[in-house]
Amino acid sequence: MTRHWTDAVPAERFSRGHLVTLCVAVALLAASTALLMTGAQPAAEPISAAPAEASQNPSEEKPTPATLPAARVAWPSSDRWLHFSAGATPGPLKWSGPRTDAILAPPIIWAAQASAEEGGAAGLDRLLRFIRQRNPGARIGRYFSCCTIRPRPLYHPPESVPAEALEGMLMNASWSAQEPGRRYIDIRREDVRRRLAGLLVSGARRENFLALDNFIFEFGGNPDGTTREEWSDANFALLAEIYDQARRAALPVVLNAATRPEETWARVTKHCDGILFEMPFHPNLRRDAALLEREMSAYRAALDAGKLVCLIPITPANHTLAQKLEEQQLVAAGAMLIREAGDALFAAQTLYQPTPAEWMEWPARLGAARGRYRVEGQEMTREFERGVLRVDWIAGRVTLGPRAAPREGG
Repeated sequence: MTRHWTDAVPAERFSRGHLVTLCVAVALLAASTALLMTGAQPAAEPISAAPAEASQNPSEEKPTPATLPAARVAWPSSDRWLHFSAGATPGPLKWSGPRTDAILAPPIIWAAQASAEEGGAAGLDRLLRFIRQRNPGARIGRYFSCCTIRPRPLYHPPESVPAEALEGMLMNASWSAQEPGRRYIDIRREDVRRRLAGLLVSGARRENFLALDNFIFEFGGNPDGTTREEWSDANFALLAEIYDQARRAALPVVLNAATRPEETWARVTKHCDGILFEMPFHPNLRRDAALLEREMSAYRAALDAGKLVCLIPITPANHTLAQKLEEQQLVAAGAMLIREAGDALFAAQTLYQPTPAEWMEWPARLGAARGRYRVEGQEMTREFERGVLRVDWIAGRVTLGPRAAPREGG
């Protein structure tokens, strides 16, 4: 997945259970400052979700969502299931059954791959048959790390384009000391960007969308021999080229990028149909409702434009399983605070489980939202048809309760 850098927050190593790509050392994004999104361009009429009601805290100024270019595709909604799979593999199919099929074949699957131990190409075929039989409407991505190559792929299909296809187009810089053979592609060159984009698009014919990983925008790091600005500009140019070629091939593009939603999504989402984000509701932001609301406003703007938004909970490797499940539920609750009927808004399950977690079924269980969320001290509260959701961000606590009965004569 995408690496993130900051000088303000200690580095941690993340784990994604059955995810299909090896995680490298990442550092959490700084949250000491936050700016409202700027630079949104005039757009075609957006694909809008149901309008949110006016704030029930009229004394508080709410962030104004930006207008984004509409997505080119209609994504499955999370009206029934809130979860998606960040990386599907054949291993968990042993749990297949009436109750678990919905977990193993969710509406959105960022990547489906199989290691050699899982049968390689044969294992992948088995996985794809399983998913499409249980959920014919599932959208499956073709994963590519699009600024690096690995000389020896770890999965089928490979997680990067073949090195020999880009001979003479690689940089001397390595992705990390732990992976010296994993080299950067010299995407500063226009001819390389054009060649790489063609390989990525042609390599995704079998799946439903192009899943692009390891883009770095403005806040990310840069390989040796480049400046941060130069590398960020090269990434933007590559994304624009990929999106142009993918659009001609009628192939949706979903992007995983190291970028702050409220600061750069308006620019990034001009060149993709969906965003995968690995740092939702960052712990550094949870002490400040205004910062959280700016992030949530960025999600809302993307959703109103018909974009797919997938959130991956932060799961440091040194966390216990219980801690990871708590974080997973907290991110799901944050999604429910802003979710409207018809939205393609999903939260990642951190690992496969024999039974669904309660939060996976919240959209169907709680029903339609009754207005916007409210900020009450350190809590955010939202009412639904069949219950009330409360999120205490500082304590990391989520509670569900019944709706208050209307007072007589009220």
